Amino acid sequence: MNTPGAVAALVMDLSRGPGAARAGVEPVDLITARMLIGGVAEVLDRAIREGTSLESVAATVKTVMKRVIEPR
Repeated sequence: MNTPGAVAALVMDLSRGPGAARAGVEPVDLITARMLIGGVAEVLDRAIREGTSLESVAATVKTVMKRVIEPR
């Protein structure tokens, strides 16, 4: 299983790739990527512990991720 740190590093690396550059995505630094992935992990963990469907938090997770990674 991937750790949040490994996933954050992946997000950072992907934001620095040629496809992201062509799309106008600004590179995400490691702290931002860690905050993003850590926040997503927390929301998912809380939903699971509380018995909330993951679909109920999916739209918010998607919106937040797009706002952090969207082209500028």
